[in-house]
Amino acid sequence: MMQFAPVLDLPDTATVIQPPVSGNTLSPDMYETSAVFASDMSGEQIFELLAGQIAFQGWLPANAEGDSPSLDVTWFKDVPERFALRANVKVVEIGADRFAIRMRVEKSMLER
Repeated sequence: MMQFAPVLDLPDTATVIQPPVSGNTLSPDMYETSAVFASDMSGEQIFELLAGQIAFQGWLPANAEGDSPSLDVTWFKDVPERFALRANVKVVEIGADRFAIRMRVEKSMLER
């Protein structure tokens, strides 16, 4: 499943404070990764950068909530003949120039 998940690259100027932590959650059809980093960019700029990367990889946004200090969007992508994926990407400003990012990817079977 994770081979189809969006690949996110933090800004070039970002400094990783807590390296990415990844793993399955309570369900084998759900996977989550998170990290904490510092950046001189605003949360909105970071989120725009990441959203561009996700869209470029063929994902479609479902919703957008841009109220600071949290930026949160859910994305969808079908893997033809296999399953559908939903990825929720959230960026939260946790301090001056410090951000937490979380991506949760869930798989569901395609309806026939």
